[in-house]
Amino acid sequence: PSIVSNTLTWQLDTKNGFTTFSGTCLKTLGTSCGSFLSEDHIPPRTSARFDGPSLFHSPEVVFVSTLTSVIFDVSDPVIENSSTSGVAFTGYALDEPVFSFSQLNRPTTPLRFDGDFHRLFFGSQDSAGNKEKIQSLFVVVDSAPPSGPILLSANGELERSPWTNGSFILNWQNPPDLSEIHTACVKIGGADALSIGPVASFLADLGGSAPQGRTAVQVWLQDRVGNVDLNTARTVELRFDSMPPSASLVAPSTATQGAFPLSFNSTDPGAPTTGSGLKQVSLWARDGPAK
Repeated sequence: PSIVSNTLTWQLDTKNGFTTFSGTCLKTLGTSCGSFLSEDHIPPRTSARFDGPSLFHSPEVVFVSTLTSVIFDVSDPVIENSSTSGVAFTGYALDEPVFSFSQLNRPTTPLRFDGDFHRLFFGSQDSAGNKEKIQSLFVVVDSAPPSGPILLSANGELERSPWTNGSFILNWQNPPDLSEIHTACVKIGGADALSIGPVASFLADLGGSAPQGRTAVQVWLQDRVGNVDLNTARTVELRFDSMPPSASLVAPSTATQGAFPLSFNSTDPGAPTTGSGLKQVSLWARDGPAK
């Protein structure tokens, strides 16, 4: 461009073969008085998007797994055509403090994280020379699955429940985990596992659909970035008996007076493996008019 001034000096920074440029206006004494000459004077904006398990604990802190990669999404306000504007460079750096764009590296492969804690710096510059403020995030890498549930119990008992013909209540404590517990999985016998969220209790209203006898229940945990290990599952035994006992009475064949022998048989189906066994046997008798 042709700029004529007796009192001002323009320092130009050209891009894209002189089709776009920015400039700084200096007075004779060297004080700034100018602004961008290019129609694009707004810096681009970069955001970090995570492909894979991730959890933003706050706007500045994100939890990820070792399988998570970061993708930088960039937008530039003026994008009529490539010779007028557009993003020229996006870069990042890890851990070391960054003070200028010359310290940023252009990503060439999917960026993943190892270790425990990282400081991620990133930013973009457009073709007119506008540079955004370099941004940063704290990245916490959670690579370890949570341990098993603590003190898993069924109806208040740790190893096996009392015998019941109704519901079971499972209770446990969630262990500490870097990215927190996301869900508990409950598997009753051969049924499919159920995901119930981060709560540390489960009501199993089995009713008549429960397998008779003793059934193993497994509970394992998954954290918020997807780490899970089935080997950490804890087991408790449910004991379910919905079949009533039976009794048969053996009485004298004819009416008699005075003492007479009386016997009866009582059983509980499946005891002691699939039945709870007899708890009490009761006998009621009444007299009446002779016939």
